[in-house]
Amino acid sequence: MDLACRNCNMADDIRKNATAWCETVQSIVTNPAVASCIKRRCKDAWIVCGDPENHCSTHPNALGYRVPGKSSANLCIKNFSNANATGAIVIHEWAHSCNWRDGQGQGVPGGDGYLNTDHY
Repeated sequence: MDLACRNCNMADDIRKNATAWCETVQSIVTNPAVASCIKRRCKDAWIVCGDPENHCSTHPNALGYRVPGKSSANLCIKNFSNANATGAIVIHEWAHSCNWRDGQGQGVPGGDGYLNTDHY
């Protein structure tokens, strides 16, 4: 996690939720190549809470995003009030770095492109 995540009031929950989702990826993501790629991200990719692209502030409904060419998952922590869905958001964003696209489903959380935080 980047410094912004480590210093935010949701740091422990972000870590716990991402870890829990990483442990279930193989059983929920139905595309073996995407699942394997996400598992690699769980081991070596960053979770970023800073907003280097200024995406979160310009998209107030965004929960997360991925910077093209990077494998990190960027969380829009100022756009949600609790960390319950952070693990699902991280897995969703990492899936994008594994050549998965919104609308492909395949067991990726928010597979239609929209994450309903009440669901997680």
